[in-house]
Amino acid sequence: MVILVEGTAIVTSLSSVLHDSNEFPNPETFDPGHFLDAKGNFKKSDYFMPFSTGKRVCLGEGLARMELFLFLTTILQNFKLKSLVPPKDINDTPQVNVISVSPPPLQLCFIPV
Repeated sequence: MVILVEGTAIVTSLSSVLHDSNEFPNPETFDPGHFLDAKGNFKKSDYFMPFSTGKRVCLGEGLARMELFLFLTTILQNFKLKSLVPPKDINDTPQVNVISVSPPPLQLCFIPV
């Protein structure tokens, strides 16, 4: 993201925050434990900023969070999800390209409840 401040361009890099090994041990691997406390409850992290931060935060953040909640809860209420690959064989290594890091594709079977 580029921010102009009185004629000076400031380029922010969220990847430096999202890959902070002090906050997220093993930041290169998928670990839901990064967001759980000792009791397994969700813990908020100021270092997780999927919608940016400050005055330039994404205006659609609230809508995106509501839509994701509705979408995922509807799926989980109406379907049982089953992987087409045995769980031990699932590859969770992120795919890195020039501008993004994304999870690898995974095929799921949606079985109506």
